[in-house]
Amino acid sequence: MQEFRPKLTIRDMLGYAIAYLCWLCTAAMGMLALFQTRNMINVMWPVLGGSHWVLRAIDRFGLVGMGLLWLVYVIFVEQHYRLAITSIRERRFKARTDPNVGPAPVPEGGTLKFLHRLGLDVLAMRFMPTLFFPLLWFVIVYLLQQLGFAILQRS
Repeated sequence: MQEFRPKLTIRDMLGYAIAYLCWLCTAAMGMLALFQTRNMINVMWPVLGGSHWVLRAIDRFGLVGMGLLWLVYVIFVEQHYRLAITSIRERRFKARTDPNVGPAPVPEGGTLKFLHRLGLDVLAMRFMPTLFFPLLWFVIVYLLQQLGFAILQRS
């Protein structure tokens, strides 16, 4: 039996465009966190008494390793956001075509109700945690770098 897929509407294309905009924001925040981690390692290594020759190797190999981790994370996040819009499309299609399926439960809270009407509630609920992780990592690494600067100034 052939699977039927609902037509892509302007509303769906706008949802996908917003999903990819969220993806770019998350990827950029991840890249900033990666570079901040590299800066923190370069500051903290002399504080810990490491050799500058070892630091060069750690810097080069660490950048490659962190870059690969960033790439895997960005690919995962892209699929995660895209599937959010796909699930919203399926929810709308089922609500229109299947009389046994009731309307989707409307979330509580003004912002989520508004996003539910726009069809972006699932994307918003996925965007916050995936952006929070690189943002939290950036803040932690920034504070560690500042600690390294303070220790170097006292020395």
